[in-house]
Amino acid sequence: MVTRSCVYKGCDFFQISNCKHGRVLFSCTKDPERAKIWRENGKVHPKISAQQLLMCAKHFDPLFISTTKNRTLLVGEAVPYPYEPPDPVTAAEQELEIEAEVFDQVASTSTSQENYYISLNDDEQSIITVESTTKNKDTRDICLESPSPKRSKKSPNLTSITDEPSDPKTNDSNDDAIDTSEVSLFKFKGEQYVQMSLEFYLKEKRELLAKLKIYKDTLKSIKNNVSKLDV
Repeated sequence: MVTRSCVYKGCDFFQISNCKHGRVLFSCTKDPERAKIWRENGKVHPKISAQQLLMCAKHFDPLFISTTKNRTLLVGEAVPYPYEPPDPVTAAEQELEIEAEVFDQVASTSTSQENYYISLNDDEQSIITVESTTKNKDTRDICLESPSPKRSKKSPNLTSITDEPSDPKTNDSNDDAIDTSEVSLFKFKGEQYVQMSLEFYLKEKRELLAKLKIYKDTLKSIKNNVSKLDV
């Protein structure tokens, strides 16, 4: 099994041979001057050889990326963005993005999906669909939406929402997946929604990030072991 890794500083993205999921990895040009810029901009470790000098599409301006039906290429005098230390919030978002792409490549037979979609008025954050590999855990769909002033369609006022009788079978399935002591359920226009405190949501998110860190460490270990086998 052959792995190819992005050598841009701080990037953990890698590909397994014959895998077409995730980003495209570009090999460096043979031009010595441009190769030098690649190394300087990406803060590449000096021990990385010319054959290992690969960087993923994330580090290049989209204007220099040409995509056709059959393949994706770098065009012109393409060089990667200069490396900048990420702020903590951006780093966490990038880590989640990388984990989602790696899970597409290294999948387990027991996979469950947790979807969180939260719209917050204060900072207009949108958080994400995360696919995680876990065992013996029910699928949980959490959808909270607050009215946004940018939407042309008027959002419904939550005070006008009335609870509708729910299907007993639906309640039975939700009891196992949702902590009803912290999360309230209601129906609106035939769709079922949940509502929770910000403190409880942040607790759930912290637990999810902790699990993702464990998965990341596991994947790094797999990557290191596979790299040793390649040698």
